[in-house]
Amino acid sequence: MLTEWIVPELVDEVLTACGRRDAKPRPLSGQFMVYFVLALALFQQDSYDDVAENLVGALGEMDQSGRCHVGWGVG
Repeated sequence: MLTEWIVPELVDEVLTACGRRDAKPRPLSGQFMVYFVLALALFQQDSYDDVAENLVGALGEMDQSGRCHVGWGVG
């Protein structure tokens, strides 16, 4: 699973360090976009649409803080 390799806390830390932490709720959070870019790199043979569909389909429930839990198995 992608989040086992790159935990959400690390993504949050990097977004904060880069000054890109979401100040308000958005349709596509910064955290989601990080996982999307990583998925694009891992699945280069797939189209953007296919990667987005797989990522959205693999999202678990979002917790109260609005963080996405990406449970996409890789490999």
